[in-house]
Amino acid sequence: MDPRFTERLRRGRTWVGVLSLVVGAFALIGTAATAVLASLRPGLITSGLVGAVLVAFGLMEGLAYLGVGIWVLVTRRGTTSAPIITAVVLSSIGVALGLFDVLTEALSGRSLQVWALVVVAILLGRSIRVLRMKPSPAQFPPPTRAG
Repeated sequence: MDPRFTERLRRGRTWVGVLSLVVGAFALIGTAATAVLASLRPGLITSGLVGAVLVAFGLMEGLAYLGVGIWVLVTRRGTTSAPIITAVVLSSIGVALGLFDVLTEALSGRSLQVWALVVVAILLGRSIRVLRMKPSPAQFPPPTRAG
């Protein structure tokens, strides 16, 4: 393979891995903040059972992003597309849930928190870009005629 292509692919995979780690870290921090707020003032966010389910799903989301980020970074020198496909699927789900969250915030009159949605959308775009990368044709010198 062309060394320039492999370098671009490795850089793109590094971006996807680091962005996944950042999104996972922020998801875990947000989940911890939600859990602390819910324990300090019961009924402020949601009821007990719903709050526990939200915290459980937040933990799973954060750990999933961290796992995918580590997987992408570990395999960034390879050519397998499985980690990138997983990042695309996970970030697609994240964008869909983020849009739902922004919609519910807008309808309830709360201030909109779109920064997380923007970061996950950037992760989705980067993942798709890396997944669609095609190697450029090899640059061979023109054939010479013997004769």
